[in-house]
Amino acid sequence: MFDQIWSFIQRIFEYVFIVIKTLPRDLVGLYTLIKYHLLLKYNVFRKRDFIEIFRSNVKQYQSKACLILDDKSLSFQQIEDLTNQLANFFSAEGFKHGDIIALILDNSLEYPCVWVGMCKIGCITALINTNLRGKPLIHSISTVNAKSVITSTHILSEIENELNELRINKVYLFDPKESITTNETSTSFETTQLYDQLQVCSTQPPKPLPYDLKHPVFYIFTSGTTGLPKAAVIKHSRFLLGTFGFLTATGIKPTDIMYNTLPLYHSLGGWVCITYSLVGGCTTVIRKKFSASNFWKDCVKYRCTGFTYVGELCRFLLAQPPSEFDQKHSIKFCSGNGLRQNLWMPFSKRFNIKNIHEFYGATESNAYFFNLDSYPGACGFSSIIVPRILGSFLIRFDPETMEPLRDEKTKLCIPCNAGERGLLVGLIKKSVFNAFDGYVNNPSGTNRKIIDNVCKIGDQVFNTGDVIYADKYGYFYFCDRTGDTFRWKGENVSTVEVENILMTILKRNDVVVFGVSIPECEGKAGMAVILDDPSSPINMSTVANELKKQGLPSYARPCFIRLTKHIELTGTFKVKKAVFQEEGYDLNRITEDIYYLNQQKQTKRQMWIEWFLRCSTSMKKWPINSLLFIDNRKIERINSKKTNDNDYRWKYSQSKSHSQSTLFASSVIGALTAAATAFSWENDGVSDRELQEATSDDYLLNMTNGQIEDILISLGWEKLLRKDHLMLFRKYDDNLQVYSYKIFGTFNDISALVFFQVQLDLDYRMKWDDHALRLSVVDTHENSQSDIVHWTQKFPFPFNHRDYLYVRRYCLDTSANFPPKIIIKCHSIDHPDVHSDKKCVRVNKYESSMIIQSKTKLDEKGMKFLLTYHEDAKASMPTSTYSYIAQSGIPSFVEKLHVAAKKLPKSKEYLSIDSLPQCRYFDDVSD
Repeated sequence: MFDQIWSFIQRIFEYVFIVIKTLPRDLVGLYTLIKYHLLLKYNVFRKRDFIEIFRSNVKQYQSKACLILDDKSLSFQQIEDLTNQLANFFSAEGFKHGDIIALILDNSLEYPCVWVGMCKIGCITALINTNLRGKPLIHSISTVNAKSVITSTHILSEIENELNELRINKVYLFDPKESITTNETSTSFETTQLYDQLQVCSTQPPKPLPYDLKHPVFYIFTSGTTGLPKAAVIKHSRFLLGTFGFLTATGIKPTDIMYNTLPLYHSLGGWVCITYSLVGGCTTVIRKKFSASNFWKDCVKYRCTGFTYVGELCRFLLAQPPSEFDQKHSIKFCSGNGLRQNLWMPFSKRFNIKNIHEFYGATESNAYFFNLDSYPGACGFSSIIVPRILGSFLIRFDPETMEPLRDEKTKLCIPCNAGERGLLVGLIKKSVFNAFDGYVNNPSGTNRKIIDNVCKIGDQVFNTGDVIYADKYGYFYFCDRTGDTFRWKGENVSTVEVENILMTILKRNDVVVFGVSIPECEGKAGMAVILDDPSSPINMSTVANELKKQGLPSYARPCFIRLTKHIELTGTFKVKKAVFQEEGYDLNRITEDIYYLNQQKQTKRQMWIEWFLRCSTSMKKWPINSLLFIDNRKIERINSKKTNDNDYRWKYSQSKSHSQSTLFASSVIGALTAAATAFSWENDGVSDRELQEATSDDYLLNMTNGQIEDILISLGWEKLLRKDHLMLFRKYDDNLQVYSYKIFGTFNDISALVFFQVQLDLDYRMKWDDHALRLSVVDTHENSQSDIVHWTQKFPFPFNHRDYLYVRRYCLDTSANFPPKIIIKCHSIDHPDVHSDKKCVRVNKYESSMIIQSKTKLDEKGMKFLLTYHEDAKASMPTSTYSYIAQSGIPSFVEKLHVAAKKLPKSKEYLSIDSLPQCRYFDDVSD
């Protein structure tokens, strides 16, 4: 009873603490929400749609540049005149209220003028992706029943066949004035150059339309990452909702200059960024196409103060070589979605952008969040006090069926607790501002997005299809699309997680992961598609070893890897997975190389995952129904018949000493078996890549203790200790099933070089570390400046001592962007010459990374360090006991290390800066 009361009191105190901590954020959120609702209600009360709001801006900013592209611009008044001319022209052409016209045009100043002008006469513009051809294009135009098409001369020449199939009789060409030629285009249908006709059209506004929030402004198509595009309906109500939402959340002012590199057929590029100007009164610079190399040059040229990103845009910018423009710009903030959590701080730091407003939302969704306080990695937040104030929340779901889980008694959906991943849904209400307007002429697609009976019988929510994680402070983090989450061997696999790890291992960004079905097997096996680069071949053995070292569980490691020559992206830099998922591992459809994962156990030691060539172009002769598949328990063989002219000889054997069947290429597996019994510096040592990855958190050393604490807590780390010179955090790793620790320290009375030497000198450590029973170097490797250390650590009675065997490597990083630092990387190994002592417990799972950074010079006083490590040393003691030993022992060890460094005699300081090997991992990073 006492335990229950004490637990309840603890929860109350924790709740109060969180409320107090998040109160400033929530007050800012409340102010923004009130401002947003007042702005919305004011304009609705006065029956002002965005056309009326724009006209009031025209009066106020008449000659001010509204839109800029290259060296051309349109003022607010010029846009008003041009849109009036368009409205009057199409009205004379017979277009009337409710008619639909398809717009297929590259980014231009004229693009937004089209849908604004059509809106003035009640016509609806369908914004078509300019990259669509063939079936997707025909599907998009036919879905909305477009009466005609507006395009350009060069696009028309590429889509003529599709328009003929759609029986489009007349096409309107909206080429820029300077590119119009007198040569007539030979087509099978009538074409009209709009600029030629608009010269004689009146600039007077057309007759005002009745105020109608339910009438569509335009149709915007979903990006089509998982199939054919669907046309989302954007009504005047939703248009105002999104426009005012972004204006109030970002705080954009009329004096701002926004930079827009996104395609104008996209909701962010063509709706949000344009209405920053039309409704918000600022200036927007449009670029025809995104260019990573010219991005910051343009920002400097046009004196931009903000920009909007989407998809992988920020990653493309980070991949560019450093330049003088990286921090020469005037950018104060950026907003968007798709900035990966691991890139947030590097992006902010390199380009000196402190205000990053990540948001969650989708074109057709009524669920939305906004990160108002630039909390790293979060796509928004919900108040702890009033969690459902926005009408969006998380529910539990089955990752295999993608269906929500329901309570057996009430039959209602089950809400998620803090720390759980859940399916994000948005409550659908009768109000036009909380409705889900669905897809055009697609009732089945609309119905699939609606879930009934969620919180109570009779209610409805919009199913975003996105998996979101909420921490205890109410911050939301994007995890996955439900379509990108699959289940294998009874476990859930996040494709985003696997993609991020593969990107880190391969140092390349074009990686796609998804699940594929296997005959006679439950769930889906992982498959990765990687963009092949002949100049940088991939060593599959290295990939397999790194996947394990990264802590990726066996069930999450891809069973297939395909190397491809091309990965197609949508216009918003999202990968189109549908084609890859459909092809899977079908050898009848794929001519590219596919690698297959072999998980064979050897008799003397566990061989880590090995890869061998599963098939190549020559194996097209081997029919798909002869594909062999293995899991840990069985092999499914469908039709063992094989052609005689196969270039690869496969052997199928049933091993009596193993619990699983094995498929292998005998020549490859023989070599691997021989290598499995001995230690190899190349395979088992610390690689250049491991050293580089050890620096992934070095940006934290340049922050204050408060900033470090906030970032780590947001990433799920628990604070155990905080002093002026020392901080300790821990986080439970579900994959490794151990706690990982991070220790930050600052010492002003010793140098980084001495702090490093005290650890490197094992003889000296035996004198000051009273817990070290044995410390010896087993072997060294001069080429990599590595050694193997055997360490026995004393544990208090009645526990057994701990026995460590690990490889250690260090290097000096003197890159220009940071103070000099020393990197030390260690991980546990097996070695045939070192056997475990029966009186000790061998620690088989140990890994550590230390960054020692000087404040000025390595040999001058003043340094910081960051130690990250995990180990599984609790085999013979309770978890709580070992946890206590770790928490109390770490600060004590660091203090001993500090004292030993201060006491190191000058005569013993044998290390010099010149004697340290330079980190060479930076040479391996490709552009």
